[in-house]
Amino acid sequence: MSHDPAISGADSAEWGIGRVLIVDQYPPHAELLRTILASLSCHLTIVRTPDDALLAAADTRVDLALIDMGFSGAVELITAMKELTGAAIIVVSGHSPTIPVAEALDAGADDYVIAPVRPAELRARTRAVTRRHPHHCQPNSRCEAC
Repeated sequence: MSHDPAISGADSAEWGIGRVLIVDQYPPHAELLRTILASLSCHLTIVRTPDDALLAAADTRVDLALIDMGFSGAVELITAMKELTGAAIIVVSGHSPTIPVAEALDAGADDYVIAPVRPAELRARTRAVTRRHPHHCQPNSRCEAC
């Protein structure tokens, strides 16, 4: 499990999305997502497995989870994360088959992004999802996670 609360960017003072959990088995993908979201959150945690995701979520508050759809059991992880944390969930997938998208959304995902991820779009989708979600930090406020 990788954790670096010191990562922040210019936008974090204007919009805090709280604690972000990135669940991705491929380190380069996870680091890319961390870099993209660093301007929105000062608390980003990366885990490599669904089991580590559930352990991290049980250990600390999660406001947003980005889950790679490439895991076996990803749909079950989405359901478990939603039940455990109530967090907003964005699924990231390298392909766009219709059934997994529908399954992910039906399991509790709030949005679905197809890789390769466009940074501005992911940040905008993240702001939109967290704006609609009751656990997010308010714009122009200091997030307690930071």
